[in-house]
Amino acid sequence: ERLLRDDLAAAVAARMDTSFADPSYTANAGINPASITYGAEAIAAQSFTDYSDIQIDVRAVMQKFIDAKNPLTSGVWIMSSSNALALAVKNSLGQAEFPQMSVNGAIFMGLPVIVSDYVTDYVVLVNASDIWFGDEGGIQIDMSMEASLQMVAGDDEGSTLNSITPTAASVV
Repeated sequence: ERLLRDDLAAAVAARMDTSFADPSYTANAGINPASITYGAEAIAAQSFTDYSDIQIDVRAVMQKFIDAKNPLTSGVWIMSSSNALALAVKNSLGQAEFPQMSVNGAIFMGLPVIVSDYVTDYVVLVNASDIWFGDEGGIQIDMSMEASLQMVAGDDEGSTLNSITPTAASVV
């Protein structure tokens, strides 16, 4: 029961993480909202070959917040561990371009980094104070001591594994 609960909770968390930031995740009325990045204008990334390319991209992303008069007082980067690792590696001189970065996150350009492997090839900058979360009590798994059994007639060889469709189910 515990393994099933933990696996189900992990699957739900993975789905929530994926749908939270995936730019292609659209809204379904009455079911789920769109992702926080849905409809946002993407910043065309540079080649990421050196520090200056990354700074150009970072400035373009941060400028969007400045232009919208939305100060990054609670700004947070969300990225994959692959992108975090790319920012944490050392340059050809053996120096860290972003010394506060690690594969597990930390600080990038003065803002905290949340690493999620459900964010794929994009990097997201959000103001955490702009994110609201509604929860209806979390996940609950109940176990029942009752079961239903459906009896199906067998074939000529005695097998019950056939394609006969019963007209009524027998409940025991």
